[in-house]
Amino acid sequence: MNATSLSLLSRSVYTSELLIDLVLLPLSAFNIYIVISTAVMHLNLKIIICAQSLGVLLYSIERSIELLILLLLYLPRKAMEANGLKVLARSLSAIQNVGISLSSWVGLILVMERIYATVNVKHYEGMKSPLFNIIWMGFLVRENYYKHYVKYSRSPSAYLP
Repeated sequence: MNATSLSLLSRSVYTSELLIDLVLLPLSAFNIYIVISTAVMHLNLKIIICAQSLGVLLYSIERSIELLILLLLYLPRKAMEANGLKVLARSLSAIQNVGISLSSWVGLILVMERIYATVNVKHYEGMKSPLFNIIWMGFLVRENYYKHYVKYSRSPSAYLP
């Protein structure tokens, strides 16, 4: 495979991924709207599902921006760092990490919430306190802060692919 055909193949993959991300953007935003407006779900479950959709939305936004830069300027993230666009590269990396982290933790959090609801089955439906969500969001913020900012400050290239 020569360089021209490899470049054409990579651009077609980038384009198809961009199209998928552009479809995901309104779908995840619409899902957040639907979940917020429904009265059927418990508050804790609404917040968890909205967090997952927000993770998909953030990741899709970041990836769409990155793919547009790749397709229009052919400037990968490492090249952004080298060409004086460190702030853009690090911002994209931070948004991507938050989106991935939100999406990846939601499964565990959902299982924990369902166990909590099962154990407190007599009182759970009447509970309107978002304490469960405050605890897991606090944990998630701490994890993201440690992973991205503390670790990143020790090794500037830690989050650049």
